[in-house]
Amino acid sequence: MHVKAGAQSKSEIGDTLYGGNDPADNSGILSYIRLEYTGYAFSEEREANGFTFYGVGNGTVVDHLQSYKGSDDGFEWFGGTVNVKYLVATDNSDDSFDWTEGWCGMGQFLVAVQRPSATIGYECDCLIEADNNSKDFAAKPVSSPILANLTLNGSGSTLNKRGIRLRAGTKVRLYNTLVIGKPNCLTTETVETETSLTDGTSVLDHIYLAGNMSTAAGIYTVDMFTANSNNGLLKNITLTSDYIGTVAGGKDMSLVNSFFVKTDYKGAVAQGNDWTAGWCK
Repeated sequence: MHVKAGAQSKSEIGDTLYGGNDPADNSGILSYIRLEYTGYAFSEEREANGFTFYGVGNGTVVDHLQSYKGSDDGFEWFGGTVNVKYLVATDNSDDSFDWTEGWCGMGQFLVAVQRPSATIGYECDCLIEADNNSKDFAAKPVSSPILANLTLNGSGSTLNKRGIRLRAGTKVRLYNTLVIGKPNCLTTETVETETSLTDGTSVLDHIYLAGNMSTAAGIYTVDMFTANSNNGLLKNITLTSDYIGTVAGGKDMSLVNSFFVKTDYKGAVAQGNDWTAGWCK
């Protein structure tokens, strides 16, 4: 199902065709929208998420969206180049954020919150589950989003232990991020994904993990992660209201691309600048 330039594929629900050869395609504007109690798993291969982006182009405007207590992923990208800002995934029963099939967009100010099963009545899975393609790890275009200023807060569950799960050949450039509430805050899997972290095509910079991390392929290592003095394991990260609060020190992403807002901190929501107020639950 990997969508190559000019090709088309079918959506998980409804078999709707998507794909094409215009990275700048404009699908309109999604802004200040909250979806509640969405999603349904028809089968392991056909699952309805909160927000799903099928091959959406970067001419589309996406900002200020919340997926609240959905029955699958909060947000999922199937290929495309769409850029996103100010997203909140709250208590979605599968992954908070998920990408596959070559998503190459940018994102800033993303929040994931997963509260304990004793509070919400069910377990949530990964805070981020990231793939290139499960059947062909090297399929092109390769998933390679650029993301900055994330706050990812898990429930502390010992059943679903993973926070960020990078696998199946995905690449990513991830900056200014806080991960808490998962025993294993970061896992890397597959030769292709870990190789990208050693050759510089993937980047983990200014990342603070409240827990540990693991690497499965034996190419990228914990020592490599901590060799970057901007990163840290087992950090004491204090937040209020599940996601408000930042840690000083961050990359100025406005120097990377004009899409990004300049910040000097790790995390998504700074004290005194709660962009979720008034529209999020």
